[in-house]
Amino acid sequence: MQQMHRTIQDLSDVSTLQKTANTNHFKYLSLSEVIAEVKISLAENIRQTNARIITDFPVFEAVWFTHRNLKSVLYNLVSNGIKYHAPDRTPVIKISTADAGNYILLAVTDNGIGIDLKKHEKKIFSLFKRLQDNVEGSGVGLFIVKRIMENSQGRVEVESQPGKGSTFKLYFQTKPAPDTYAE
Repeated sequence: MQQMHRTIQDLSDVSTLQKTANTNHFKYLSLSEVIAEVKISLAENIRQTNARIITDFPVFEAVWFTHRNLKSVLYNLVSNGIKYHAPDRTPVIKISTADAGNYILLAVTDNGIGIDLKKHEKKIFSLFKRLQDNVEGSGVGLFIVKRIMENSQGRVEVESQPGKGSTFKLYFQTKPAPDTYAE
């Protein structure tokens, strides 16, 4: 029953995402503040696993985005970093920024179980596609991340090695295009 409720909520989130993609209100958001909110939402998971979340924003500390979508993206990636941690080590998730030309690169790196990209590359960001059956989830988190980034003229990429961990690279526009967003 709980799994069915979670699936219905996930479908609702996807539907809302598709309906509101062009009507969101963008502004500069502090990454530190949004990550602090994500940590509060994931406090029990962080406590249970002793997860460490490290931030490093030497270049950019803010991105032009909507609060709801930025929190959703970070929540999904940080919770996956905790959920898919290697059983023999404490989860460590590093969130950092870098200059990527016309984009701000936000990298979320974990030391988890990693992903076999040769085997799973085509389905990583697909709706209801799960790469691990032994971990609770519905298979919509990475789909939502990809959809949010693409709807915002950004993109997401993944680098991963089984047994070593994963890095999700999010590319945010450095400045808004005229007439694209309402403030």
